[in-house]
Amino acid sequence: MYSAHPLATCLLDATRLRSSHRLDYQKDVRWLFQLRLEQWQTELGAPLRLQQPKSLIARLRRDDARVFDEAPYTYATGLEAAPFKTIDAGFCIGYGFDDYSMRALNYACVKPWQSGPSSYLGAGAALLGSFAVILDRKPMGNVPCLPDPAVQCVARVEWPHGKTRSVQAWQGVWIDEKRLHSTLAQALRAVPIDAVVWAATRWPPVSANYMSLFMEHYGHLDADEVALRKRLGFPPKGKPVGEEILYRSVCEAFTTEPVLRRYRGREMERLELDIFLPERRLAFEYQGDQHFRPLKHWQGEDGFARQQQRDARKRVLCAELNYQLVEMESGDDLRREGVIETLRRKRFIKPEFC
Repeated sequence: MYSAHPLATCLLDATRLRSSHRLDYQKDVRWLFQLRLEQWQTELGAPLRLQQPKSLIARLRRDDARVFDEAPYTYATGLEAAPFKTIDAGFCIGYGFDDYSMRALNYACVKPWQSGPSSYLGAGAALLGSFAVILDRKPMGNVPCLPDPAVQCVARVEWPHGKTRSVQAWQGVWIDEKRLHSTLAQALRAVPIDAVVWAATRWPPVSANYMSLFMEHYGHLDADEVALRKRLGFPPKGKPVGEEILYRSVCEAFTTEPVLRRYRGREMERLELDIFLPERRLAFEYQGDQHFRPLKHWQGEDGFARQQQRDARKRVLCAELNYQLVEMESGDDLRREGVIETLRRKRFIKPEFC
């Protein structure tokens, strides 16, 4: 029986990933997992038989098959009770869209009347693990026929999905019992939580501290992400990935100059600059969610107030010291090109700088 954990196996191939942006990091992990899963199926004698993308999928897709248009898309359902349905395409970017296909990875159906698409609507309002796929022993449409070992080697919960398919969730399940039938809730509770990558929240998380209740309860079990972060050279859980990416990008942009990390010179009055280029008197600050809203399971209201005071004092000090301060947020382009464009826009470098 094939018993190796697919994601744990794919970590061996992770050295080729060199994500340069926080969102790229999440996409790379999903892509890596998807690639390994497909290889794993082929080894088991069950090659993928995927249908051509339907018109809805084609509408969402752009040239790159893994890149979607984020604009919401409304289509006619043909149902009298609900003639139109709006797809949150931004949600699809994070958690996959390929109706009833093995590529529908990392998908959550928390609010089926809002979130769409339809892959797991029949499963009730449940988060189907960090990664969820539809498996079946029978070849139906574009779902491949898998031998018993492939079905048995994943920790799963299984229940009917329509008349033809069953849904199996693995890597643990978060349950909102108020929205589930008691029998389904009991079945979900029986699923072992063995290895969590990260929770399927609305937006890709920056660190473990920002995640959903699922990760608050089960975050200590996410050995896969810990191993992957270590292999890729990213900081450990609890440390923002974005700051590391920004530091690498600044180093790539200024290869011949010293770039200091977490600078705490005397002139900074015991405050810290995330990144500092002394020759240019140029400083970078990466500002995650804790700079804009209180995170109750991290800093609380008092901690948020102190964070704002430190940020304000840091801006005043930089102005007094004639340091050029660049504040970048998690949604900014943290790649080398994005950093250079930001500096040009602020006129901190010459237009011809490349």
